Amino acid sequence: MPRSSAAAPFCGPNPPLEDVAKIRAAVYAVYAEQDARINAGVPAVTEAVRRHNVRHQIEIFTGADHAFFNDTGTK
Repeated sequence: MPRSSAAAPFCGPNPPLEDVAKIRAAVYAVYAEQDARINAGVPAVTEAVRRHNVRHQIEIFTGADHAFFNDTGTK
């Protein structure tokens, strides 16, 4: 979305690293500490947003697992 000024991805997969340079919005990304599958990409995307000067904040919630904020789940 080229006109967006902010984005808040929540416990989802990272964008393709080659697309990070196109990001113009500030990013607040939320992750769950125990979500190994999604978190595997966090170091690479963190490096990419830093390298491309994307305003960002990454929050990793301690003790949380994937979909921890989904109130329709069984947890």
